Amino acid sequence: MAEIKTIFITALCLVFCAALPAQNITTYANVRMDSAIVADAEMNRLIALYADSMSNEMGRVIGTSATTMVAKRPESDLMRLLSDILFDRMAKYSKEHFGFPYPDMALANVGGMRAKLIEGEITIGNIFEISPFDNCMVIVEMNGLTLQKMMKHVVDRSGEALSHAKINIIDEHLTYVTVNGKFIDPNMTYYVATLDYIAEGGDNFSDLKGQRMFDTGIVFHDAIISYVKEKTSAGEKIVAPTDERIKVLGEYHAPY
Repeated sequence: MAEIKTIFITALCLVFCAALPAQNITTYANVRMDSAIVADAEMNRLIALYADSMSNEMGRVIGTSATTMVAKRPESDLMRLLSDILFDRMAKYSKEHFGFPYPDMALANVGGMRAKLIEGEITIGNIFEISPFDNCMVIVEMNGLTLQKMMKHVVDRSGEALSHAKINIIDEHLTYVTVNGKFIDPNMTYYVATLDYIAEGGDNFSDLKGQRMFDTGIVFHDAIISYVKEKTSAGEKIVAPTDERIKVLGEYHAPY
């Protein structure tokens, strides 16, 4: 009787184990990466294929720049251009998407501008060199007091890229701020077009973190490309804006 019970239990275990999903058993080994490793021909072929495709795409000409533009604090031609593009694309997005707020102004960080725009042909690769990060365009809702603090931080950082806004700096102090030609009203609600990096507190814009944010999901360098293509289709070159947005009076020592 004991033998029959043993056989029954063993059979039951075998049936139960067979019903369990198969377990993957993975083994590991250290592999020394040196000249003894033989390159995989198929992998090299795939890499070359995608590299050629990417190279062709990056080299595609999409427009023409009338001048060479650089990013330089407290403000510069490239800073004005990119902040205007940010405002333009966000205004366009707002008109095309019901309920999405229309921007009062735009703010872009100089740290995200990593190359100059050279006079002449503009390629997709040029745009990626200037704006290499995958930062998305957003609108941040804030009251006038928060907007004042944001502008004060712009001064503390010795300038950032502004559109539809102007500030005066006298002896390193913020003395004058306007948005769309009007002084900031602390009781009003404002909508600032910027990048998600800034909206989430990047570059120490901590007052923006936690504010209501509207996200487009559109990466900024893609928006720049679409802007350049539109201007090219209209037969226009990319021209640097020349209006003064950050005026420095008196002694000013930029910490950045």
